[in-house]
Amino acid sequence: MASEAENLDAEAEAADQWQLVNTPLGEPWSGRTRYAAAMFFFKRGEMNAETLEVYRICARLDSENPLPIIRDRSVGKDWLKRIGFEEGALCASLRLHATAHSRELVAVRIAHVSCVEVPAVVQSQAGRTFATPAIGKGCSMEIIHFLP
Repeated sequence: MASEAENLDAEAEAADQWQLVNTPLGEPWSGRTRYAAAMFFFKRGEMNAETLEVYRICARLDSENPLPIIRDRSVGKDWLKRIGFEEGALCASLRLHATAHSRELVAVRIAHVSCVEVPAVVQSQAGRTFATPAIGKGCSMEIIHFLP
């Protein structure tokens, strides 16, 4: 009788964690919520360490969907199948956000709709400066600069 009650509690906890791992993108703290729920499934042996690592990386990025990253890294294929993330359903499953990592639906030849990946600028890119160099622009030091 006690083990039956424990099983019901474990199933209820798993259902709660399943809702948390599917927290909508963009909500405050949703990345950390998904990571905590992923840790629950990892500890139960239902998720591998590489998949959990993707959730950890995305924990601070509330608008970042970890599922395409898991797919791109070729880790957690069982997890993607369980969560219902299929190759053909990529565009339909993404929620659009106005961030550098957003995906947008674009009509290609009007009859075909496809995703467009927009790369993010992650570091500054050096370019040509507009100022002239300071070489040869020096001046002599005045006597006052030599005094202690």
